[in-house]
Amino acid sequence: MFNTIDYIRGIIESMTFTQSISNINLGTPGQTTFDTCKTYWVFKDYNIVVDGNTYKVLDFEINKSITIKGTLIGTEPNYIVAAPHFFHGTPMQATVSLGSEKNWRDKLPFVYVIEPMREVRDLSPGRVLDRTSDLQMLFMLPGKLSESVEDQYESAVKPTDNMVFEWEKKIMIDPNIEELSLAHSKNRVNYGVWLRKLDRPKKEKQDNQMRLINEAISGIEYSISIPFKRIVCDLNAKCK
Repeated sequence: MFNTIDYIRGIIESMTFTQSISNINLGTPGQTTFDTCKTYWVFKDYNIVVDGNTYKVLDFEINKSITIKGTLIGTEPNYIVAAPHFFHGTPMQATVSLGSEKNWRDKLPFVYVIEPMREVRDLSPGRVLDRTSDLQMLFMLPGKLSESVEDQYESAVKPTDNMVFEWEKKIMIDPNIEELSLAHSKNRVNYGVWLRKLDRPKKEKQDNQMRLINEAISGIEYSISIPFKRIVCDLNAKCK
């Protein structure tokens, strides 16, 4: 039986990419800088794989170059960026799930589908569509309150925009998804540490606040309606 969350999870977890590199610069001892036309969602302290070995990213220039800790031979042809982590649930459930992962590498970068998720199921006989799923999603990287908004755009929002771009490429060519229309996005700097007031009245000087999601994250809030074709109601291809 088709399940939207499982299908979206499959798309996100398939987003591992191999990208060519050039102009490998071994000038600084213990560091290597190379050019690449795609930096994907690489950020400082993130791990990438080059020629089977894991290297920590020290710096990057979006879609231009990456600097890693370690020395390459100088002939390596490409690097690999891993797929984002995937989470789903209500904001409270997400906070619990993310909080249980003590190592940030086990949860960031991530794509999170906010629930409850609204779906409209088409029960008309002979119709192409099985359902239309209204998705609200967060595409997130580490956020830092100590950084300025401008720095957060360079270190988190722009790399996350690359992630959204690759996600949209996937769903636009997916054979089980009908023609798409509009998607909406909002840049969210330090989204996880954004605070909002509680609604109920408080006594003077009791201005209580709560975190929306208890994580230091920045990135993009995203929404889209995805029309799934009826054939995917049974992925064993025996659907009628």
